[in-house]
Amino acid sequence: MSLALPWEVIERVIEHCYDSHRALYNFSISCRQLRALSLTLLVADVEFKHREQIFSLCDLLRAKPHLQPLVRTMSVYPTDLVPCPLLDMLTNLNEIVFTDRRFGTGSDQSAELHRPTVVLNQSTLTCCGRVGTHLQTIQFFRVTFATDLELSRLLSAFPHVSVLTLEDVAIKTNASAPLVATNRQRLSRRLQLRTLHIDIAVHDAVVAFILESAQFTAQTLIFTVADIQQKALSHPLNWSRLHTLSLRSEFEPEKVKKIAEFLKVFHPPNLKDVALMLTGYIRTAIELLRGEDASNLGCSLLEHELLRFPKPALTFSADEPALHPRRALFWTRELGQHFPAMRDRNAFSLESESTTAVGHDNAATCLAIAPDSQRIASGSWDSTIILWDAAGQIVHEWVAHPGGVRSLAFSPDSQRLVSAGMDEKLAVWDLGPASGGARRLATLAGHTHWVSSCAWSPDGSTIASACDEAGRPRAPPPKSQLESESESESELELEPKSDPDGQADAGQASDSEPLDVELDAYADKTMTIRLWDARPGTGTAFAQRHVLAGGAHPKAIYFVLFSPNGRWLASGGDDCHVCVWDVSPSSLQWSDAPHAVLRGHRHRLQAAAFHPDGVRLGTAAQDCTACIWRVDTGEELLVLRGHEGWVYDIAFSPNGGLALTASEDGTASAKGAVCCHSRSLQTKMIATRRADEPR
Repeated sequence: MSLALPWEVIERVIEHCYDSHRALYNFSISCRQLRALSLTLLVADVEFKHREQIFSLCDLLRAKPHLQPLVRTMSVYPTDLVPCPLLDMLTNLNEIVFTDRRFGTGSDQSAELHRPTVVLNQSTLTCCGRVGTHLQTIQFFRVTFATDLELSRLLSAFPHVSVLTLEDVAIKTNASAPLVATNRQRLSRRLQLRTLHIDIAVHDAVVAFILESAQFTAQTLIFTVADIQQKALSHPLNWSRLHTLSLRSEFEPEKVKKIAEFLKVFHPPNLKDVALMLTGYIRTAIELLRGEDASNLGCSLLEHELLRFPKPALTFSADEPALHPRRALFWTRELGQHFPAMRDRNAFSLESESTTAVGHDNAATCLAIAPDSQRIASGSWDSTIILWDAAGQIVHEWVAHPGGVRSLAFSPDSQRLVSAGMDEKLAVWDLGPASGGARRLATLAGHTHWVSSCAWSPDGSTIASACDEAGRPRAPPPKSQLESESESESELELEPKSDPDGQADAGQASDSEPLDVELDAYADKTMTIRLWDARPGTGTAFAQRHVLAGGAHPKAIYFVLFSPNGRWLASGGDDCHVCVWDVSPSSLQWSDAPHAVLRGHRHRLQAAAFHPDGVRLGTAAQDCTACIWRVDTGEELLVLRGHEGWVYDIAFSPNGGLALTASEDGTASAKGAVCCHSRSLQTKMIATRRADEPR
């Protein structure tokens, strides 16, 4: 007994599986109610990969003639069409897709070179002529013709085609100029194209040939821009019937300028609707629109030329995988600021896939919790900062640094936030009730590389910042280096510095000197830490107070942090050691050399944390260990071993009795303590487990 389903459910099932022939076939043989609709969709769009399949379908339609009118679209390689009764049976066929799906797209040059070349014989043209009288749509996809003459002969067999689409179409050899001109004239007299769609990877010779053949009849032109400077488009009066133009281009400065220059001169008499779609990553677009060369991008000129048409439209198509509707609206406002006239006419829009995930659109790079525990700030590669409340709801979001946000720090009163970015600057934000969410108080400029870290002193008087000349996320080591023989037996050990067995630590080099980390060719040999005056209401508010250099860090600095009492500042990064600076006013007046240099790690530092007593410091490094130091004397107190991967972070419990570390190997606990860890940081991520729980 079959299960009776409402027709609404049946239609919904078919709707979700319309493009899966296997699913439709299974429905047709297993469910009586789905059989009719499934068969209808199965034969509506037929695809041939071999010539033998054409004869098989011909036999099927002979046996079941009631299916013949249901075939609407056919995908076939041009030379596979041979004289047979099939095309005579397909009385309702209105679209043919000429393709060879067995070979790659034009973006893969090797695939294009090995793709078979179409050379037409008279029997193929005869077959095409049988359906040419009622066929309306033709698509060419992944096809290479021997010459443009072959393309012309094939199109001439379909004189009543009104819609032509080309994607990844190539010509091996160009015919002589007089012959090409003759073919174009003959084809333009024979074709009656109404809509022409030229997509990606179409060779210039094909584009020029088709544009000149369609210019007197085309009413709609959809063009993915590779080279807008086409000869056929230089005579707008020839496009007298054109009323709709749709252009698609990557969001790049040179292409934006060329499109603006093209629209300045291309004004056919009946052209009304002009739509432009710019594609790219939002982060890259923001970086261009807010960069130093933004005035040379050509956005104002492009907007001006679009507005000269009665019905202009501008769309940004985001390459991000998906955006939450809230974020889509946010980015529409941000991008629309650079096209104000189009925005005010509701002619600017953002196109993207939708998702229910709330938060950033790219990897989250930093988090900061306000001292009053009421708000959390997160920064991301997507150039934005999001302010969350304690319940995990978004309070405010804004674009902070074009290129990405690297570090965040709250002021002690929780009313201000400092951010460090890829634009070589810091920004100070007012988060008070009167700010409307976030208001920029100051921009701190002075670093010559991407700012990697920032910190706010406990008394609120000083902001510290450091730069990172590499500025790239630090990738984990190969997985083979991290595999353990027994995951369940890995425990964190607290040991004194000396090894009783006299053996080298696991994951460390046997040499007493730190391993050399390769330095980028453009690295700044004297990386600096800058101290800024953060006292509001003073004449020097947010001015640079001091620069700590002294050659202490020849390589990138990944972190800076103040001790709880505000006296000490710790910095570390690519050069495997930590510098401890005495930043009390009396000390800075005499020397900018570090008070102590903590050496012992064999690979670059990932993070550090001060003990609540303000005297001890914990460090985490890529040598699979963490260390505890005494900052006033520079003494190494403990080595925390046991991890089999990079140690990413370290923290102390509020009472100072427990040190906790997080590692790439998936473990994140000491002596059974529960702590938070994640392999990839996201905007809202909290995961907890004990060390003895299975991973």
